Amino acid sequence: MSCLLAKIKRKRAEPYRKITSDKAVFNAIDFSTISAIPYSPDYKLDEDEWFKLENFDKESYCLDLLKNKFDSKDHNEITKSEFEEISYLVSVQNDSFYLQNITPSSFLRLKTIFYGELDLGEVSKVVENSKQIVLKKVPDAVYEVSSNTLFFKELSPITKIFDGIGLLYKDATQAEVDTFLQQGFIKKGNDYNKVSDLNRRLIKVASDTLSLLSLQEQQQIFQYVDSYCANDIIFDSQTKQFEINSDKDLKTLLYGIHQRFYTTHLGQEKRLANSIKKL
Repeated sequence: MSCLLAKIKRKRAEPYRKITSDKAVFNAIDFSTISAIPYSPDYKLDEDEWFKLENFDKESYCLDLLKNKFDSKDHNEITKSEFEEISYLVSVQNDSFYLQNITPSSFLRLKTIFYGELDLGEVSKVVENSKQIVLKKVPDAVYEVSSNTLFFKELSPITKIFDGIGLLYKDATQAEVDTFLQQGFIKKGNDYNKVSDLNRRLIKVASDTLSLLSLQEQQQIFQYVDSYCANDIIFDSQTKQFEINSDKDLKTLLYGIHQRFYTTHLGQEKRLANSIKKL
């Protein structure tokens, strides 16, 4: 059985409405044949990969809709006035839940020509200012009931669906940024004040990494950064400080703390890992 539901904004009691029945709107995905890795903000997926969160029904941000036994008869049909209040779509198909976030750009208001099976034997019809919702080729997330696992490509689109899931990828707060830039191994330039969103994310991970290292291990990390990035960032060997005068300087240091610089075994070519995956 297939069913397409819409989550209606600001509806607390019975928030889901039924759009269609007995029709799968997304192409089925067989996750037993797809590479899926536990979510990591430091990893960039290849085109055919997915992130996964296992034991998903134990998470506080898991939807009640996914936890409870599904019955389409529990949901009323959507009304015309509710279409522009759709927050996200849920397609129940193949014992899985396919989810798509709906944004203002998901709605089209165009003059269109419909053709095919229409009422009254019509072959085609011109419709003025028709309101349509664009369905993506690939859903934003899929919850597989049998494995109790959520699969997704990007975290950002599903933060509007799963309230609180964004905590998996927290940026450093302004206080955490200030504390990091005040550490003894950093000499911050007077003109450098604004830290980019990317570096805020990197600072969060770097602070956690440094907290697990001894002072001797931290010094080894700093020597490692200097050995790879002497031409990109200034390191004073006497004061043991890195000069941070730009966002680029800070990113170089943070990549070093993450140990993203490496040398190839053959050819001895120095490289930067743009993505990290634990083996």
